[in-house]
Amino acid sequence: MASYNIFNYHYRPAKSIERKLFIELLKELYGVNQNKDLGYIGLGSVFFADFKLIHKELGLSNLINIEMNEDDMLRFEFNKPFSCIKLKWGKTTDVLPNINWTTGKKILWLDYDQSLQPYMFEDIDTFFSEAPSESFFLLTCNYSFHRYLSENVYNEEKFKKDFEGICRLDVTKEELTKKNAPILVQEMIKDRIESNLSSRNAALSDEEKLEFHQLIFITYQDGAPMFTYGGYLLRKELARDFKKLQINKLPYVRSGEDFLNLQSPVVTTQELDAMNNFLPNYPSRFLSIKKITFIPEEERKKYLTTYRYYPNFVEIRD
Repeated sequence: MASYNIFNYHYRPAKSIERKLFIELLKELYGVNQNKDLGYIGLGSVFFADFKLIHKELGLSNLINIEMNEDDMLRFEFNKPFSCIKLKWGKTTDVLPNINWTTGKKILWLDYDQSLQPYMFEDIDTFFSEAPSESFFLLTCNYSFHRYLSENVYNEEKFKKDFEGICRLDVTKEELTKKNAPILVQEMIKDRIESNLSSRNAALSDEEKLEFHQLIFITYQDGAPMFTYGGYLLRKELARDFKKLQINKLPYVRSGEDFLNLQSPVVTTQELDAMNNFLPNYPSRFLSIKKITFIPEEERKKYLTTYRYYPNFVEIRD
């Protein structure tokens, strides 16, 4: 069953925060861009939440949504929020190779709802062998390896067989645990990217060679444990100036193995309003304000890091 028949993606606070972080990052990179030389490709489901933000916040109108559930064509056509969204039907592994990658820079968000699968690396291959400089890559998946768990023991041999040629030969049971899985998934994706760029760069001059700059490494859990990894692809000659940009200093940008664990606080609307009265503020000061110490410290810490992006859900009675 398609995940959009199980979850309403509008009401997942951590996912909402992640989208807003992503949009803010894209604004820093591209500004508000109505030119047709920048396109967005995503897996928007029937909610099209990312497409709404991309169009409204970035002004993009070259939008492609990929969907494999062709039985729901009428539902997708009905829910499509803007006429500029093109619906492409089929698996990502079939659709992405047939995208015209020569028409300009691309923003690709492979927002999978499944756990990590070998076919996802084929999609990585397509992007990094075809996408032009100044394109953006983002991949989201469930990072749980629960399917390899039997009687509380992870079967690393089965994992290595499933991901033969993709993962290291010495992957251990411990690396498959919930605590360590994000690092392993990041490593596997990063290695695949580097392999693709190594092959692609072999035929390019030194200045034309492409580099990938990691900017996003996030985990969150609205239900299932989710992982998002991505960054910016650009020519080596542009990399020096890019590294000087303020975007690299944004608090949620991650360039190494230290991932950002997005956690949404469990508080009331009155408590949100009370905390907002003291924000922005230095963390040490905010956490010591006596007027809000009745709110659990752990929840205040969560809100401090996400308050600018925290969604407001309102119920309206008919």
